Amino acid sequence: MPWGVNSDYSLEACSAAIRCVPSLSGNSLYLGLFRILVVVQSMQGVCFRTWSFTSSMLSGLVLEVIGHVS
Repeated sequence: MPWGVNSDYSLEACSAAIRCVPSLSGNSLYLGLFRILVVVQSMQGVCFRTWSFTSSMLSGLVLEVIGHVS
């Protein structure tokens, strides 16, 4: 099955046993939770001065937020 702009792929043509249809409410929930975690992780990183761990966690959380937005 070809992939790309000109492919004829659709959700109905998928032969997967489990169909996962993303919902706006579920993605909004996760987006809100990850935003809260970014703020909490930032505050903990400043309070405990764990710069490398905090930067790693914040990078991952920000990438998760970008993934849920896109």
